[in-house]
Amino acid sequence: MSTTHSGIRVSGPEEYREKMFNLVGDGNPLEILAQTASTLDDIISRHSATILRRRPFDGKWTPNEVIGHLTDSEWVYGYIG
Repeated sequence: MSTTHSGIRVSGPEEYREKMFNLVGDGNPLEILAQTASTLDDIISRHSATILRRRPFDGKWTPNEVIGHLTDSEWVYGYIG
């Protein structure tokens, strides 16, 4: 199930979960999550601060904001776990 609000398509939890499993493929989700920090480090080391702070489109997050969100999520889930 999906809904559209203000021109943005929002998928239901089942559809979202299916998309995530398709991205993972045959990989182990926990092993992929374990690689997040080194993958982000690689991305950050290859791009300038100017690029990481640039908003790709009005209303879209900058790469820094995305990285910050992922970092916050790691802290929250690490604390809960």
